[in-house]
Amino acid sequence: MAEYHSELAEEPWWGARVRMLQLLGAEGADYDVDAVRKRVEPLADALVLEMIVLCSRRGAHEDALRLLVRGLGDYDGAIRYALLGGGGTYHPVSGALQGSAGGVEEQRRLFRGLLGEFLGIEDVGERVEMTGVLLERFGGWFDVMEVLGLAPEGWSVSVFGGFLESALRRVGRERREGMVVRALAAGENLAVGEEWVSKVEGVVVEE
Repeated sequence: MAEYHSELAEEPWWGARVRMLQLLGAEGADYDVDAVRKRVEPLADALVLEMIVLCSRRGAHEDALRLLVRGLGDYDGAIRYALLGGGGTYHPVSGALQGSAGGVEEQRRLFRGLLGEFLGIEDVGERVEMTGVLLERFGGWFDVMEVLGLAPEGWSVSVFGGFLESALRRVGRERREGMVVRALAAGENLAVGEEWVSKVEGVVVEE
């Protein structure tokens, strides 16, 4: 296998492609993304990495996720992409995003899109495994009712078990936090009321 990769790296076309990927993904690279995309699109099935970089540059993050999942089968890379909210440019060598993370709402939107992509994975075993991993590790990004609505009929509850447990714990924690906040607010109001009463009682009315 090592010999194969060594021979492959010596091929002129492979070297040219590596250089092109480096140029496309370079931080601060200045080029006409749409013009390059039009040139690459006819070979999109073969140049998946290039298309991901260009989608990332254009802000077409859901398209980039789809290519990562369906085109490359890079599920971990797709999760990293969603986690950073598309706030950067996909680097074709490291599989990372260069730049700062996107906003929370964009992250949430991309995680919803990624869940849809994982539910569409052709291999049933991989589909179940990756959906379970995504929900268990990053369940905080999803709405429980929305996830249950997307769940295919006949799927075992065990696929969503970790996600549901985490969601219930989160609801319980938020409820407890809400009770504490209300108690503190009530205590603060009581303290303010007592202070006001003491001030009123201390006022001397002159006749």
